[in-house]
Amino acid sequence: MISVIKHIAIIGSGNIATYMGLLLRSAGCSVSAVISRNEKTGEQLAKQLETAFTKQLIIPPSTDLVILCVNDDEISHVSEALEPGDGLVCHCAGSLPLDILSRHALRGVLYPLQSINRYSAPDLEVPFLVESNTDETQVLLETLVSSCGQLVHKVDYRQRLAYHLAAVFANNFTNAMLVATTDLCTDHHINYLMLRPLIEETFKRLETHSPVEVQTGPARRDDTSTMDRHLQLMGNSDINEVYRAVSGYIRKRFKDK
Repeated sequence: MISVIKHIAIIGSGNIATYMGLLLRSAGCSVSAVISRNEKTGEQLAKQLETAFTKQLIIPPSTDLVILCVNDDEISHVSEALEPGDGLVCHCAGSLPLDILSRHALRGVLYPLQSINRYSAPDLEVPFLVESNTDETQVLLETLVSSCGQLVHKVDYRQRLAYHLAAVFANNFTNAMLVATTDLCTDHHINYLMLRPLIEETFKRLETHSPVEVQTGPARRDDTSTMDRHLQLMGNSDINEVYRAVSGYIRKRFKDK
């Protein structure tokens, strides 16, 4: 049984692998190896972390924790390819259950509830949703995350999946709305930068108010005439469908309020 996590191997070399590696190294942890099929990014990350790189799925003997930082659809395959041992194996996915790692006696989840890319700074404050199959390994993982200066939350799979879904709406869908905004500006030859103060104010309000309190717009006030003019301007387009769907949600959500 592991008494403390000292040596960590990272499988993968993408955004999550880079963030996790830099975070752990900044907290004084030892990364024993970077393992990746992508030789270019793998060597780059290993150089950043001052550790060894290999394309072979071979875990150094002294490793206490193996973190699978690969795409969600690859986690089960990588887990099956790993030899079961005494070490702890974790994945970082928000939407996958802990038992996808059932091949391993000690297993856990370290899910950072944040939009991560390879440029995310290690000192970025991130809530980590942590789960493990034993009380002892749960404590080890929570201690590891805390030592990195991050926030720890013990959750089960259903809660983590719900957080992941909420994060998709909060981040991915919100950003997609801004992508649609830039597309509309391009299509109608108007300046996207003119909307920047509006975008900034939208998020600034959320520092002191709930989203429900600050919802505005034609759908909120059931202004069908304005919505019809917008739909006519957009014509038969994908954005038109998005506008109808989101406006319909807003109208139902705020009906009689």
